[in-house]
Amino acid sequence: MSTTTTTVNTRPASASVAADLVFTGGPVYVVDGARGRASSVAVREGRIVAVGHDEVRELIGAATEVVDLAGRLLIPGFQDAHVHPVGGGIEMGQCDLSEHETVADYRRVIREYAESNPGVEWITGGGWSMEAFPGGLPHRSMLDDIVPDRPVYLPNRDHHGAWANNLALRLAGITRDTADPVDGRIERDADGEPTGVLQEGAANLVGRLLPPPTTEDQVAGLLRAQAVLHSLGITAWQDALLGAHANVTDASAAYLTAVDRGQLTARVVGALWWERDRGAEQIEDLLARRAAGTRGRLSCRTVKIMQDGIAENFTAAMLSPYLTSCGCASDNSGISFIDPRALRGYVTALDAHDFQVHFHALGDRAVREALDAVAAMRAANGWKDTRPHLAHLQVVHPDDIPRFRALGASANMQPLWAAHEPQMDTLTIPFLGAERAAWQYPFGELARSGATLAAGSDWPVSSPDPLHGIHVAVNRRVLGSDAPAFLPEQRLDLHAALAAYTAGSAYVNHLDDTGSIVVGNHADLVVLDRDPFAGAVGEIGSTRVAETFVGGERVFGGRTAPAVGPREGRARGLALVGGLGRGGVRADVEAAIAHPGRRFGPEGDVPTAMVGLSAGGHIAYYAATEMPLAALVAFYPGWLTTGEIALGRPEPTIGLTPRVAGHGTPVLVLNGEGDHLYTGEDRAGIARESAESGTRHEVVLYPDTPHGFFRDERDTYRPEAAADAWSRTMALLRETSARG
Repeated sequence: MSTTTTTVNTRPASASVAADLVFTGGPVYVVDGARGRASSVAVREGRIVAVGHDEVRELIGAATEVVDLAGRLLIPGFQDAHVHPVGGGIEMGQCDLSEHETVADYRRVIREYAESNPGVEWITGGGWSMEAFPGGLPHRSMLDDIVPDRPVYLPNRDHHGAWANNLALRLAGITRDTADPVDGRIERDADGEPTGVLQEGAANLVGRLLPPPTTEDQVAGLLRAQAVLHSLGITAWQDALLGAHANVTDASAAYLTAVDRGQLTARVVGALWWERDRGAEQIEDLLARRAAGTRGRLSCRTVKIMQDGIAENFTAAMLSPYLTSCGCASDNSGISFIDPRALRGYVTALDAHDFQVHFHALGDRAVREALDAVAAMRAANGWKDTRPHLAHLQVVHPDDIPRFRALGASANMQPLWAAHEPQMDTLTIPFLGAERAAWQYPFGELARSGATLAAGSDWPVSSPDPLHGIHVAVNRRVLGSDAPAFLPEQRLDLHAALAAYTAGSAYVNHLDDTGSIVVGNHADLVVLDRDPFAGAVGEIGSTRVAETFVGGERVFGGRTAPAVGPREGRARGLALVGGLGRGGVRADVEAAIAHPGRRFGPEGDVPTAMVGLSAGGHIAYYAATEMPLAALVAFYPGWLTTGEIALGRPEPTIGLTPRVAGHGTPVLVLNGEGDHLYTGEDRAGIARESAESGTRHEVVLYPDTPHGFFRDERDTYRPEAAADAWSRTMALLRETSARG
């Protein structure tokens, strides 16, 4: 593929102050209409001040950080136009099935999670794939066999249905006599008994019983998700559901907490949830929420309206009925959650109040109803810059393709779904029929018609990796698949796909000073490990993100992040360790201990000690309660006396100290008097529990010394304390090694 190299937006003559940051030594893809390129970019005070070639290097001063691209490609930051990060982050710490594909794996993961979390009231999490089960429907009996004594509620991968055990159904009062809600369906067996699968609004019958996460739980989930998204080059996103729905708890307070603590590094647009069982009276509430929820890098100027469900469970709204398994027409055309006439009125009123409307529209009837609502809005209010967009667009009638451009409605695509996979081939195509199946995910036609394309992942429904999405948009098959391309005429070229994930999503997000590398824009930038334009299109998805910057600040990769204050450090630590359960830690440590035995002698003959810092200190301490160690050294371990992280539940880890004594493991704890995580209560608790249990222990306290004093790359480093701590560590390890 050939590309044009041009000089664009060169340094203004008035720019005489040195840049804070300069990227040079590699190609720069600016994402402009001319597909232009540069080779150097300068940043000052968070914004791009020069884009060009060698002349940009004149802005390098004594204090300028220079990023040598070394041939790697610099692009604008990716933006996810439809994602659920708080839920995704929380689920990472629950019973997460999203990385597994078989029924056997689901059984194993659910059992391990339940055994590792005996104090958890409800077993929840989710991420199972419909394609793993006959007809896409698991049965409650499998969950009853694994967890008979606690309620289980596991949403599926797309979160439009859930799988519950018998106890959960009983708690919700769901029996054979329970009627389906108007916006959902209770799956039933041949005898009319509920199977445990609840579709769409029916899932809320159980979901509303779940204990809601606390704001701190949500903040931890948000920070965990933000770290994941930054690692994938995502610098901004639109959270597609801010509000209470089914088992989703409104995360607005979590976002505002993160803003106030200085922890929200991404730029975020919150889509306020439209409650479909209410009417226009809720607009006053939405106006108040917009005012309260717009602060810092968070803006809440969007309203999310879910107009239909999904095709796999036959709730996506279709213009004609689904087919049955025999290929005959059924009597089911899916569900329009909001009456189309009412929808037109609601959208017109929202637009009049300057709200953007973000539609969930998957079936061709839902797409048409959403476009009709936009048309009514334009007719009533004129052409306001509210930028409505329709997400998912699985089935689009050909007559509606040109309406996107004509109405100024952006097409918000989730490209990963546009590929042959079992869920598509066995649960969707046979029930759509050949004609409608050919109308799926028409990205190519939309692009050729002049529609604005944006892109998102819908994570945790599917992977949040933009490069994997771009790969499918270009190839119409997932990376590594030998399946035929899915409707190959709907492919995008790499330029169009990359633009959708950058400039297109920036347009949808009203972040007009992002999405391209031009002078004046925010320096939201990503360094890729290669130039995907220079390789085969079949390898696009192998490209990885090397570094991510938001406002000129590195948020992923490259140099180690700077030290943070006590409150921010605590929250980041919680985000890191919040999802580590005892079962997983035990298995990992056992595997690590077994490895040297396999290499150097009979298993169990090699004495093994553990040294851990901060969260690692807690992990090491817990490991010493589970297995005999030659020695335990914990540098400033955190949360030992609390249950606020999974590793400290059901009882705080400090309460397990007698087990350490039983294993005969000597303990050395090293911490600073000024530590914000390892408190006086922790010190007293270790001393008390160790003394009462007869554990050999030494707790060393360094005066006027902060958390992280051993980290020589941070300003918390204290060389004298670090040297003494290491000397004590080595002395204990030498002693136990000689004794072993």
